Amino acid sequence: MQNGRWKDQQLISEDYCRRMLTPTSENDAFCFTIWADDESEIRCRFFYGFLGQFIIMIPERNMVIVKTGFYNRLDVDKKRDRFR
Repeated sequence: MQNGRWKDQQLISEDYCRRMLTPTSENDAFCFTIWADDESEIRCRFFYGFLGQFIIMIPERNMVIVKTGFYNRLDVDKKRDRFR
């Protein structure tokens, strides 16, 4: 959320954060390591984990959402399935 910075300390390189959050040219639904949603009104990035666990980052709202639990299908599943 803060480009790898926390309390005036750079924990993760800014360059890595930029690459991690930028969609790839091969698949605009996927960044370096996480999914991208630039098509919705509110843009977000999210880690999509095992059994439907996920972390969603919404920078313009300064918000992070974490979900643990059992599997639920998301709209991204349809987009992801195109590239299988």
